[in-house]
Amino acid sequence: MTTVNPYSSVNAASSFTNQSREIKNAMDKDDFLKLYIEQLKNQDPMEPMDSNQMAAQFSQFSTVEQLINMNTTMEQMVSLQLGNAVGYIGFEVTYSANTIDDEGNVITEEKTGIVKSISHKNGSVILKMLDGSEAEMDRIISVQVPGTSDS
Repeated sequence: MTTVNPYSSVNAASSFTNQSREIKNAMDKDDFLKLYIEQLKNQDPMEPMDSNQMAAQFSQFSTVEQLINMNTTMEQMVSLQLGNAVGYIGFEVTYSANTIDDEGNVITEEKTGIVKSISHKNGSVILKMLDGSEAEMDRIISVQVPGTSDS
């Protein structure tokens, strides 16, 4: 006879709930605007807020909003790059790689490798090759099916 654990669904549900909770560590533009509105509502009528201060705060709000939007756009671009890089897995890529010779000079050379995996590091998409070498996505020169040649 099969036994069913009556607590398994409860544990799964609580695990899901805990994973879906996100801690908010920074103010977003909505929080900033709410705080600003409360400040306007609760200002001292005998000493209203200085118009220069208001202009400065509106300018700060605009700057914060633009930075948030720019950050969102950058995250979307990295996501798109990662999505594109997935298509390189299993393919042979030729890429430019910089090395330093004995005299300290930077030498750029072309290398070839078969893409094993991709990752994201310091704002760049990194392709990892079967031989352990790595190449940034923007250094890829060509992509082809392994074992074929361009000629």
